[in-house]
Amino acid sequence: MPPSRLEIMRMLDHDVKGLLERDAPWTAKELAKAIGVSTEVALAACKRLVGCGDAVDVSTSRQRLPRFTLARGGVRRSTSRLGFSPLSLVEPVPFEVLALAVKAILEDPHGRDWSLHGFGMLRAYLSDEWRLHVWSSDHAVPGVSALHNHPWAFESYVLSGSVSNARFCPVGVDAERMDERLSGWWATQEILCGPDGCATSGVRYQRMVATAPEVIRAGGSYRQAAEEVHASSPSHGAVTIIHRRFQEDTEHARVYWRPEERWVSAEPRQATTVEVGEITKLALRLW
Repeated sequence: MPPSRLEIMRMLDHDVKGLLERDAPWTAKELAKAIGVSTEVALAACKRLVGCGDAVDVSTSRQRLPRFTLARGGVRRSTSRLGFSPLSLVEPVPFEVLALAVKAILEDPHGRDWSLHGFGMLRAYLSDEWRLHVWSSDHAVPGVSALHNHPWAFESYVLSGSVSNARFCPVGVDAERMDERLSGWWATQEILCGPDGCATSGVRYQRMVATAPEVIRAGGSYRQAAEEVHASSPSHGAVTIIHRRFQEDTEHARVYWRPEERWVSAEPRQATTVEVGEITKLALRLW
């Protein structure tokens, strides 16, 4: 399902909190203009932040308009605009509305915090749970190890292009060494995810069988449990958005590679302005 009204409200709250982290106080009207919503929606977001325990200072300017600032930090900084109109705060949000909102982000991508993953995935957080992915095979790390699981379950929505997703099923338990009489062995190790990620365990071996790949086209979606091992192959210029469901451990996952090869990390890094421009223009051209 596309994001619900509650989930979009959380995205709006996320952007409002990011704006309130700036030094200058904001009126609800200024917040509304910055994130592309009505004044009433921005004001409601400020009220929700108070209700959620996020301390918001309210003062009055000489024009007697209430102005808001965030009294304490600890919130992910965001200077972006979601692009959702007040009309999108309807349950459920149609796929067409979500696609138009994301397309608006790609048309004006700068000012957002973009990172580039080794799979050739330009990504930006819309909230803690929702993340936007824009794919470019030209920007993938050569020989990157594609097989992995996740520290969270997720559902992925394909907004443009297509995704081929292959799942791998373990056969028996992992072992310290391979039995050369059996086929289907993969080397595996646990890693710390994200920037500055690294291996957190020794190498073990796991036999796995691949299932037939499923192809998801624009307008479709697929789900993965956190422990499911998979490799996805998005088409060049594809755009997807994922909704993550967190577990207790949100930082560790497992990667897999053929024993005769070496592991090539997909560790994300900050994307350059040029890369953001190249990949978003590619996605818009192929949309």
